[in-house]
Amino acid sequence: MPQPNDNTDYIWPHAPSGLIYVEQSLPGGEYRSTGLFDPSDVNQSTGAGRSFDNCKRVTSLFFDVDLIGLYDAIRVQAGQELEKKVKDRKAVMYANLGDEHMQDAYARMVEAMECIIDVMGDDPSCIVDSWWGLHAHYLLAPGSDFDHHQLQNLHKRIVEHANAKVAALFEDKYHLDWPKAFDATNDVGARLARIPGSVNTKAPGRPRPVEVVSTYELALDPDYIAKLDKELATTAPQPKNTPSQGASSQNSTGNTA
Repeated sequence: MPQPNDNTDYIWPHAPSGLIYVEQSLPGGEYRSTGLFDPSDVNQSTGAGRSFDNCKRVTSLFFDVDLIGLYDAIRVQAGQELEKKVKDRKAVMYANLGDEHMQDAYARMVEAMECIIDVMGDDPSCIVDSWWGLHAHYLLAPGSDFDHHQLQNLHKRIVEHANAKVAALFEDKYHLDWPKAFDATNDVGARLARIPGSVNTKAPGRPRPVEVVSTYELALDPDYIAKLDKELATTAPQPKNTPSQGASSQNSTGNTA
């Protein structure tokens, strides 16, 4: 497994005694959980037991914008019929989206990432480029107590709000139908994230490095979470740049993600 470096401390702060991050080697790369577990509850080899219910502490809120959704939207706009299975659509992307087009694709993913920032009210503690997507990690202040179910519900709301912003932005700017830019998987803490310093090998014959592109000294404390949760629960998802009561910016001291 790739070892944490100075940058990955922004995502995976040191695990306290008696708790571990679950690390797994899966087809396509190396992954680590975004929460801490009792080692007696999980099988590190198979990942059995790595579940929301077994997670003892969520360390970061993780958001993933996957390039396949954008590529599908571009294909539909061009009049192409999409394959029914995601794995088949990804195979088309891997085979046809050349490196020469990745700069434009990356720029569009950055635009989508800005919609998460709109919702959160602050930059991510860390952004990771997985080559076929961008990952945003918002560190939760180590040592603070968080309600896991509140975090799960909040994550769902954040994704709903961010996806609404992306959909409106890309429809208006590019006439693209991209309704689900961010993955709606809400198993906070149990969710796996790619490890910076590892290699994304999902595309046959095109291994690509997983790299940190930015870090920011931000850790979300329980007051921040409660305030954001209340605001999103009482505000309908709105397009990007539409005035709203978005989350206020707040830096807490301590570790960064």
